[in-house]
Amino acid sequence: SVGMDTIVIDRSGTLKRYAGNRISGLIEIWDRLEKLDKEPKSDRDKDNPKEDETIS
Repeated sequence: SVGMDTIVIDRSGTLKRYAGNRISGLIEIWDRLEKLDKEPKSDRDKDNPKEDETIS
């Protein structure tokens, strides 16, 4: 929508646009996402089982 800051993240993990006054918050969230991505999925599923994510 008009007037809203836009965050665009591509598949390689580049933060392309961000709201400057919120960058520290975004970095914090980004760091958490990076850590989640580095965990093996099977280990994550043991802690947080989600039936809708089951691979058939």
